Amino acid sequence: MDNKELLNNRIWRTKGSRFNAYRRLAKKNSTLTFVTSCSSIHLLAISILQLTNLVTISANQSQWLSFISIIISIIILAYGLYENGKEHGLKSERHHSCGIELDGCYSKLQFIKVDEIEKVTAIADKYNQITAKYLLNHETIDDLYFQLQNPVDFPDIAKVSTFGKLKIELTYKYYDAIIGFLFVIIPVLISLIIMLC
Repeated sequence: MDNKELLNNRIWRTKGSRFNAYRRLAKKNSTLTFVTSCSSIHLLAISILQLTNLVTISANQSQWLSFISIIISIIILAYGLYENGKEHGLKSERHHSCGIELDGCYSKLQFIKVDEIEKVTAIADKYNQITAKYLLNHETIDDLYFQLQNPVDFPDIAKVSTFGKLKIELTYKYYDAIIGFLFVIIPVLISLIIMLC
């Protein structure tokens, strides 16, 4: 494999992984907003039920619902601060910008001949400048999912079991949504159990 082809593959793989990171982090940011919104609505619903006579609630149930509300509030606050501190939205946009710039390098490289060493070297330097400029890297799952998207180009991914491939796909696409769903549904179920007992 010549230098141009090596650089071509490197840029292609990096930009693909950065775009995957962009999509994954954008979904994660949306999930965080969804969890915070649903949890807030749940807390408001508990407060309204306690203040109105829509549903008959005993004093003991009301105390338990108040306790659960406080716990949920603390969890929302801690979860929100922790996840917002990771700046998923900002990182998502930075991955996207990096991917776009790398795509520019990739496109230019397609028009360079193999024997044009100076031009290939200039593109390699530009690639290094772009990756240094963004000072963040995609996660392993982003690259694994990119390989899964392009199995012909990555023979090692073909050796991964069907379960392993499914695990990669589910982790990339649904992990954050499942965690978010649990953060929403478990407090609702606990509140319902308290009200029904």
